Amino acid sequence: MRCPYCGEQNPDTARRCSRCGRRLDKVRVKKRERQLLLMGIILILVILAAGIGAMFGISKFLQDGKDSSPQKVTINATPTPEEESVSTSSSSSSVSSTSEPSVTPAAEEDKVTASIVDSSRQAQIDLLGYSQVTVASADATSTISQAGIDNTPHVLYDGSRDSSWQDGVDGPGIGESVTYHLDQVYKIRFLVLRLGNWYSSDDNYTMNNRPKTMTFKIGDQSVQVTFPDEKKEFCVELSKDVDASEIQMIIDAVYSGSAYDDTCINEVDVYGVPTGEAAADTGTDTGTSAGTGTQASGASGTGADAAASGTAGSGTDGTGSTGTAGTAGGTGTYGGDTYGGTGTYGGDTYGGTGTYGSDAYGGTGTYGTDTYGGTDGSTYGGGNAGGYGNGTYGG
Repeated sequence: MRCPYCGEQNPDTARRCSRCGRRLDKVRVKKRERQLLLMGIILILVILAAGIGAMFGISKFLQDGKDSSPQKVTINATPTPEEESVSTSSSSSSVSSTSEPSVTPAAEEDKVTASIVDSSRQAQIDLLGYSQVTVASADATSTISQAGIDNTPHVLYDGSRDSSWQDGVDGPGIGESVTYHLDQVYKIRFLVLRLGNWYSSDDNYTMNNRPKTMTFKIGDQSVQVTFPDEKKEFCVELSKDVDASEIQMIIDAVYSGSAYDDTCINEVDVYGVPTGEAAADTGTDTGTSAGTGTQASGASGTGADAAASGTAGSGTDGTGSTGTAGTAGGTGTYGGDTYGGTGTYGGDTYGGTGTYGSDAYGGTGTYGTDTYGGTDGSTYGGGNAGGYGNGTYGG
């Protein structure tokens, strides 16, 4: 070994330096100690490095495990509305931004329904304030052509039972339609229909197709109605008034005819009130009070008594009391016949211009010039017009 003091190279087993004589065994021990210390430090460093490496390995393993997990959640710093979504487990329904909006209770309330009502309800249409609307024109998706016969859609509102619109396509005419164009916007409430061919006998009805199910598009509403196979007038009532200036009627299904494959409709009348006007409240007036309006000539009033006030009517029986809805009218205080005329009590039974007239009690004097008067000396007088005259009682 080399002497640390003088640099002399000595054998490894020498105890002292052959040059300077200093002890080398202590130097050897210190060197060994330094070597051991260095080895210990190196070992510690290796252990620390291994530990750090192991920690990084474990962390990497755990991180990789998290990345492959279905529970991974990625959070965007500033998500946009298009990126936002709501998700649930596979056992529940999902909601996305592209899903259809659900129907709200308010939307259900706005939906109009239709039903076929009985004849008693149909009889109340006018009383409720609804009247037949004016159809300005009508067109159809197709119309049959028959020599000498008008089958165009305008016959649907001509009021005749002998005419009918008939589709003009091969087959039963499913999907064919007629559209009414009204003269203004109305509040529509009722449709009255005669379906099928009503011309002449019942044979024409059964030999041709009749609509079974129809869709009615009225304004912004659409209703579907299924009709019985009966030759009768049907009244369809909407659940509420619908504003509309057009009505489309579409054939969805038919009852087949025994001889022809043409679908026929005889008449469709529409009832409503002009927009801005209100129909009468639902119900029938069954009261006994007098009606309103001027009494028609010779007819009775619209009420059951004569309680209402107003001018007398112009009837001819003269027995009514004053009132627009009296049993009968008259121009005089008590009429124009039995008690009629221009005098206080009329001009027939009690007629004339005098106090009591000129017939039964006639004349121009206080009691007339016939039965009680005159100048001819009759039963009660004659010589003068005042007293009892020249007759039996003097004058």
